[in-house]
Amino acid sequence: MAMRCKLFSLALCLFLLPGLCATRASAAQPKLALITAPKRLKSTVPGSFYLEGDAIPVEMYHAVLLQAGRKQFIIALLATSGYSSNVRQKYLGMIISEGRFRLNTLRLGIGSYGFGLATIHQNGKTKTVLRLFNQAGRQVGQSPVRWDSHMAHPSPIQAAPGKSGSVRIYLGRHWLRLRP
Repeated sequence: MAMRCKLFSLALCLFLLPGLCATRASAAQPKLALITAPKRLKSTVPGSFYLEGDAIPVEMYHAVLLQAGRKQFIIALLATSGYSSNVRQKYLGMIISEGRFRLNTLRLGIGSYGFGLATIHQNGKTKTVLRLFNQAGRQVGQSPVRWDSHMAHPSPIQAAPGKSGSVRIYLGRHWLRLRP
């Protein structure tokens, strides 16, 4: 009797397991959608962003709003002219995330961040990295960025569809892959 119970349990597991796995696979993350409606951008992107004790104006015309399901992701450049050289060198822009996202190798949770690009010399090679900071100015991560030499007309910031529901975020000719 016990052997029959074990065989029945095993058969039930083998029958149900593939269905459960298929359900998990079909419930994949929603694709990122670029929101371009001016009214939506104006109502969503903040006018200034608080970093290290300063409210730095956001360049509204250099902002990208993305949505994946009910989660939004905002990336925008900051108007740092008139601020100390430390702030201008450290911060290029800001990110606000309402969900979990991956920006190249970085995993972002819900929150807000400042970012900048930095050139690093390592082992005789030069590479550019995106440095990510919390609002207190502490670095929380960095990720290498790629260079697109084929881009015809680079702009300060733009988004383009990528592979597998991702989006490429361009900062001039440098780019990163954003995934939900």
